[in-house]
Amino acid sequence: MVSRRTVDTAAGLVLAVAAAAAAIWVIPEQAAPGDDGEIAPVLLPIVAAVVIAIFAIIQALSNALGRAAEPVDFDTRSVLFSLVAVAALAAAVGLFAWFGFRIGGAMAIAAIGLAMRPPLRIAGWLIAVAIVLPLAAYTLAWHGLRLALP
Repeated sequence: MVSRRTVDTAAGLVLAVAAAAAAIWVIPEQAAPGDDGEIAPVLLPIVAAVVIAIFAIIQALSNALGRAAEPVDFDTRSVLFSLVAVAALAAAVGLFAWFGFRIGGAMAIAAIGLAMRPPLRIAGWLIAVAIVLPLAAYTLAWHGLRLALP
C-alpha cells in the first residue's frame, strides 16, 4: 500500500513540472503575437501556468513535510480510473478539434457533468452551465484579447 502523502507529493511534483513546461515551452510557442502597446495574449496563460506550478509545489512540500501518512489503496481500480480519465480528456480535445470550442466545450462539460450522475433537479442547471460557459469564454477571449478560439 502507498501512503496518501506519497501520492499527493508525487501528484504535486508532476503537476508542477507540467505547468512549468507549459509556461516555458508550450504556451509561448502556441500563442499568437500581440499588437504593440497592448497586453500580449500569451500573458494570461503563462501567469495561470505559473500560479498552477507554484500551488503544486506548495502542495508537494506541505504533503512531504506533513505528518499525515494514512494508507491509500492505489490498486487496479485506481489505475483503470486514471486511464478512463485520460481517455475522457482526449475525447474532450477531439470534440474541440471536430466541433470547435463553443459546441465541443458544451458537449465536453455536459458529458463530464452527466457522467457524475447528478440528481435530475441539478441536471438542468448542468446543461445550462455547459451551454453558457463555453459561449462566455469564447466571447471574453474575442472581445477581451482579440483572440479567436477554434
